[in-house]
Amino acid sequence: MYIIQYPESTLSVEQRHQQENHITVFSGDAISVRLSLARSSDVSIEIFNILGDVVYIRKKSNVTGIFETKWYGIPGIYFVKTAVDGKENIEKTILIR
Repeated sequence: MYIIQYPESTLSVEQRHQQENHITVFSGDAISVRLSLARSSDVSIEIFNILGDVVYIRKKSNVTGIFETKWYGIPGIYFVKTAVDGKENIEKTILIR
């Protein structure tokens, strides 16, 4: 199993730690998304394949603290879109087995 992280953000490490919400995306045998939320938030996680098809959706309201979800798919390149209270983030990740 390989774990690959793609934090393709232009923020410095110090700026990232100053933000309220922290999002981590890992890939190995599954795509794992972990959010650390400072206050109650509405959360949406969508995973898209390289063709732009939605392969996974999870939505939850009033989430506080740690929120984690995993998706076990086939190997390939995926894009993970997270939305916390309407603020969106998209990260590219590779699922390898």
